[in-house]
Amino acid sequence: MAAEHSSPMIDPAIALAKAIAGALVLLPGCVRLDAGQFSPIATYGPGERVDGIAVTVLPDRVQVTVALVARYDPSRSLFSLADEVREVVNGVAQLLIPLPVRPIDVVITDLEAEGQG
Repeated sequence: MAAEHSSPMIDPAIALAKAIAGALVLLPGCVRLDAGQFSPIATYGPGERVDGIAVTVLPDRVQVTVALVARYDPSRSLFSLADEVREVVNGVAQLLIPLPVRPIDVVITDLEAEGQG
């Protein structure tokens, strides 16, 4: 009789949320991810959660919401930062899940000046 190997199931939503979080912390303009205070934005899995990123895997697509604190830069539009966040999310998702990602919502919860925090 062959030995049975049980490997833990990897939750695709948690895996994607962790990968997105890792990529976004490297993005200039993103100070940190923010789960929010009253209605948390997070992805929950068995025994863990990823704050600031809500991933929902549906049969035909993946929905992602990112909440972050942005670096205040008067020379840079928050719209352009949101577009960059969407590009990062889409790029990471394409590597991990063979489904289209839509929508990708970006919530900027606060601004932080250089040296603040």
